[in-house]
Amino acid sequence: MELHFSEKPDRSVLAALTNARWHYHRVKKCWYAKHNDTNMAFAQKLLGSDLPTTPSQLNESTAFFPAYDTVDGIPVCHSSEVSCWEQDEGYFQDINAYIEVRVQRIVIIDLTDALLPGKACKKIVFQPKDEYSPYVMHAGLDTFRAVYDTFFVRGEKPEMDCHIWQSDLKSTRVFSPFRKIKPIQAPEKWTLPHVWKAILSGQIYMGQCDGRYTDDYAYDAAVDFRSGMELHLPSFAKELIEEPSGWHVYPSNKGKDGLVQLSVNCHSFNMNTLHYDEACNWADNIHRQKQREQERMQHNADLESRQLSSQEVKKLIGDHQLIDVEYLIENNNTDRYEVESKLMLRKNLFHLDKLSYPVIAVVPHPIDDAALFEINCTSELESDTRIIMTSDSSVVSGKALKELLIQSTTSDLIREVCVLHQNWQQLKEELTNWRDGRIMRLLSPIPKERFVKSLARLEKEKDRCLNTPPQGGDVFARP
Repeated sequence: MELHFSEKPDRSVLAALTNARWHYHRVKKCWYAKHNDTNMAFAQKLLGSDLPTTPSQLNESTAFFPAYDTVDGIPVCHSSEVSCWEQDEGYFQDINAYIEVRVQRIVIIDLTDALLPGKACKKIVFQPKDEYSPYVMHAGLDTFRAVYDTFFVRGEKPEMDCHIWQSDLKSTRVFSPFRKIKPIQAPEKWTLPHVWKAILSGQIYMGQCDGRYTDDYAYDAAVDFRSGMELHLPSFAKELIEEPSGWHVYPSNKGKDGLVQLSVNCHSFNMNTLHYDEACNWADNIHRQKQREQERMQHNADLESRQLSSQEVKKLIGDHQLIDVEYLIENNNTDRYEVESKLMLRKNLFHLDKLSYPVIAVVPHPIDDAALFEINCTSELESDTRIIMTSDSSVVSGKALKELLIQSTTSDLIREVCVLHQNWQQLKEELTNWRDGRIMRLLSPIPKERFVKSLARLEKEKDRCLNTPPQGGDVFARP
């Protein structure tokens, strides 16, 4: 709560304010204290008038508290009486400020005029001149409120020698969770302010990432480019407000009843889809979020209920060595189970007589003599004349695969098996192109002798498989 005076109070009033632990705000030019019954009674007695007694009667900028409790991983707090030794930063409602307190850095931003056009927000940064200094700038100050009062309100400086930067930030580029944003009507042409206002008013109820691309291509592929990951909408709004460069928005689908699907992208490396409902508010927003969570949990529970035990799997596959398996894998972007299909060797399906995967279906895979399979094997097996070596893998016929899996000396050398989506003629053409130099590897050339040998093995294996009567299509476990 705040007390504003039209002129400087006399000494008795100033003494009373100080004794009651009120503080003077140099920027707002007012006296402030935490809103509680004691301070309200003091203010009423001091001014001799009826003051608002509930938070809802206070100024809107200080009374509003958002429906979310974090933004970009930063806590949003009612009170600044929080230990700055236990957390590094936060948005604090009672002082309407953002504060970051670290050993070598203190940042304070006043949020009084945040998101208001034509205004400025004061920012102060303290940083030691000696970056290797063992001293702490906020030594003796235990809470964010104490840091705020010392360095921002009273304008004191840290005891250690440090750099001090003061600046005025454009208020429309400063995010504040304590600014109440009114709902918008769906515009004819969408802009970034429309988007972040719709987010902060609760009208955009869901957002997901369609793809994010960085310079680390391997990591991007490993996380599937974050595709399907649900956005934390307040954090996304903060990014649009404080770093709007490169962002553009356009409606990708306009539905009925005020529903709009928006594509909000930053150049071509950060693509997202947002869902807007003109009639939605924060209460509906939270309800829909809970519904999505319940649906996700039900989806996962339904798939988990289909899991097979190791005994059930053994009964279904019998003694077969090559198995078509369907198993569950959790998508780390959506936290939902997905069903993966894979051709597996029996030895890879079990470990110490227990299933290596959450299996939901298994079917023995028939092996036709004339079929082609790609195998992942050790280099010791490449000397076998039944192995056809390509540029980066090894290929065998179905007949050879059955023979290799039955023999214990060769079965242990095969790690994985998959179906080759080429016929004999296509495989021959590929090997011929490598042999004749129509395909080559510039940085690490492969000797042509490899492909000459492979073509000879291919013709021999083709003749052996196609010109002899077919044998049984199943491979059983060795006794």
